[in-house]
Amino acid sequence: MLGEAAGHASAARRFIAAGDSSRATREIDRVLVQIRESSEELTDERAMLRVLASVGTQLSSFVHELNGLLGMAEAIETALRRRIDEAPELRRDTRVRLREVAKSIGDLRRHLERHASYLIDVVSADARRRRSRQSLTSRFDAAARLVQTAADRRGIQIVDSIPEELKSPPMFPAEVTTVFANLLTNAIKAAGERGRVRATGQSTPKGTIIRVENTGKAVNLNTSERWFRPFETSTTKIDTALGQGMGLGLTITRSILEEYGATIRFVKPSPGFATALEIAFNG
Repeated sequence: MLGEAAGHASAARRFIAAGDSSRATREIDRVLVQIRESSEELTDERAMLRVLASVGTQLSSFVHELNGLLGMAEAIETALRRRIDEAPELRRDTRVRLREVAKSIGDLRRHLERHASYLIDVVSADARRRRSRQSLTSRFDAAARLVQTAADRRGIQIVDSIPEELKSPPMFPAEVTTVFANLLTNAIKAAGERGRVRATGQSTPKGTIIRVENTGKAVNLNTSERWFRPFETSTTKIDTALGQGMGLGLTITRSILEEYGATIRFVKPSPGFATALEIAFNG
């Protein structure tokens, strides 16, 4: 946007030098519009950074608490299963109910493990020590595990059709997982009951293309850029697994990708799907 303003300013100087004050005035007006829009965008980004900084200061302590909950869940599950095995006097129906409870605790433990593993990747000292080319299908699978509970609850099928050989540019593992987790969270919210989410990929002469598509709600391509702005969200109901959403997922995703020269945009979906997001890694 500031580049466009600089272009209009340069044009205004040329028109002034040529004595064309009318066209110069129009170019100056365009410069002012661009500066005003840039100022509003920077204000939004500053607000977003304050929110993220606040969250970041609490993240390490949250991971510590999460690991504590994980330890508690493991201890309860182990003790309960031991009690079932070592108490022959239990009635059959009681034993069945206790095994159901133990299974639920086991599901909770695995859910905590998935999220703890991801957060440790993000906040640990090794998380940002070295970049490497990441397997895109492996990172997508890691992200899918984070949202699998929410997908199962809605009967949504997540299909990973990204070819094994496709890799990202040198990136941190947590960054690639975050990109896919943000896209999957949005896709699951929009896919509808018994919906589908599919990831595909291909190698082209210009680089690698990844596409994530979902059924359900469609996005108007003519106005789709608005969803990359901070705090733009269509979510009004709070989801116990995915949250209400702050409208930062796509903003953060684009920011991560742009750092590596990649782009992301909404594109026309394949037959059978309502919405598609396409990531293009150059080279």
